[in-house]
Amino acid sequence: MSRMSSQALMIAACVAGAVTGACSSTPPSAPPVSEIAAPPAQPSENAAIEGVYREFWSVSWVSSAETDQGWEQRLRAVATAELSEQVATRARQQRTQGVRLYGSVTPRITGTRIEGDRAVVTDCQDGSQAGLADAATGQPRNVGPSRNAVSATLSRESGGWRVAKIEYPGGEC
Repeated sequence: MSRMSSQALMIAACVAGAVTGACSSTPPSAPPVSEIAAPPAQPSENAAIEGVYREFWSVSWVSSAETDQGWEQRLRAVATAELSEQVATRARQQRTQGVRLYGSVTPRITGTRIEGDRAVVTDCQDGSQAGLADAATGQPRNVGPSRNAVSATLSRESGGWRVAKIEYPGGEC
């Protein structure tokens, strides 16, 4: 092989090797794009809103005869001040009337719509394992529907999203 052919082969090998790094004695300055780790996924705004909505039902559905000391604080973490007061007042009224909630409701979120600092969650809530019970005996007085249409309005406040309003548009969903 001539000296010119040897050099041409060497140059061609280095050019081909440059693509794979074979002719370089130093590693590439950055890993190939496929090796760069993606940043950890941040929860979506919808997921945050839906999480607050679910937690609202978990916290607000007081099924014990008395609320514990931290209950109202947990409620204020997921509901606006106005709604928190309404729920707390209603819980006190129920206790004085000799009734309490029993069981738990199960949210089945069907949609979430965000409009700036306001969001609306639509829900086809399952209340079939919950209702009002006699506070003294624990005997259920009623049972909720298995498919209850609920519309919740949330507002973005300092510290995150809070449930501001719960409406029952009526009918099954």
